[in-house]
Formats: sequence, C-alpha cells, structure tokens
Amino acid sequence: MGWEDFSKNCQFVVGLGNRVRFWQDGWYGDQPLQVAFPRLYGIAIDKEASVEASLSRLGVEDRRSWDIRFIREFNDWEMDEGLLFLRLLGANTPPLDVRDRMRWKLKLNGSLTLGRIIISCGILLQLSFRGKEYGE
Repeated sequence: MGWEDFSKNCQFVVGLGNRVRFWQDGWYGDQPLQVAFPRLYGIAIDKEASVEASLSRLGVEDRRSWDIRFIREFNDWEMDEGLLFLRLLGANTPPLDVRDRMRWKLKLNGSLTLGRIIISCGILLQLSFRGKEYGE
C-alpha cells in the first residue's frame, strides 16, 4: 500500500493551484488531464507545470485566465479535442482565496475516515484484544 493506491481514492480541490500539478494530478474529472487529453499533453510545453503556473492574472483584480502553451498549433485532427479542452478550462477557473486541498472521493462529503481507508484500499489488519485475534 503506497501513494499510488491511496491517491486513486483522492481528488485535488484547486484553490491557489501551487500544490497541484496541472497535467498529472487528478483535479478535474475522474482522471488526470494527461490521460483525458493525451494528444494535447504530448504537445504541451511544460508537462510539469502546476495549476498556478498555468494561470495568469488579469489586471489588478483577483481574476485569472488560463495560459496553457503548446509547442505548435493544433492540427485538424486535434481541433475537437482542443476545443473540448479549452471549454473545460474556461468553465473551471479556480478561486484565488482558498488553499489547495485533497478530497476523499469515496465519501459524499469528501471527509476521510480510517475505516474508509481500510475498506477502499484493501488494508488487512491484525488486531489483538485481550488475547483474541481479529482480522486476517
């Protein structure tokens, strides 16, 4: 049981974006953007960028706009994927006034309990109480 097993059950909730990787972390939808948009990931200039680095400020206000850069323009066969990607981003600009956090995907309110970790990650426990063994 390691980070890979644990992180499959978590989703990043982006605020400032400085602790969440734009392409690799699962912060939008059910999968990382590099998996959802593999062609675009292949032509992205900065594959290790954070969400924060992928946004630019608009004027003096607390507004931001997406600034994702690619090594070339989209080809004809990439246009549909590119437009879907841009629509997705346009509808999801994270707020500036909250910190990044992780949310437990397997519970409706996003809270994390030890019981949920044990059940969803398949952790086997060996408990001993007053000389009796429980678990496997």
